[in-house]
Amino acid sequence: MLTNWGMAASDAALALNEMVTNAVVHGSGEIRTHLALVDAGVRIEVHDHGGVGPVVRRPSSPLHPGGRGLDIISRVSTAWGWDQATEAGTTVWAVIPATPVRLA
Repeated sequence: MLTNWGMAASDAALALNEMVTNAVVHGSGEIRTHLALVDAGVRIEVHDHGGVGPVVRRPSSPLHPGGRGLDIISRVSTAWGWDQATEAGTTVWAVIPATPVRLA
């Protein structure tokens, strides 16, 4: 989809992968994704039916294999956050800057 929009997908794919992994590990139920073009690039949203309360960044260490997903998302995005509109789940979102596709 991003290639069709003329954007390179590497940072967006990385952010989407981290967000879906977090939904699988920490959420429950069906996982839905949504991508939308915005002025700054692409907004990625991942919704799951688990979790009540804030999304928490956990400290990472060489002895702990996880805990780096939200750090990665914060490094490749211009903004990110979470919304809990109802008791039926959480949506984590990130805005990834547009990187034009390089034509060979």
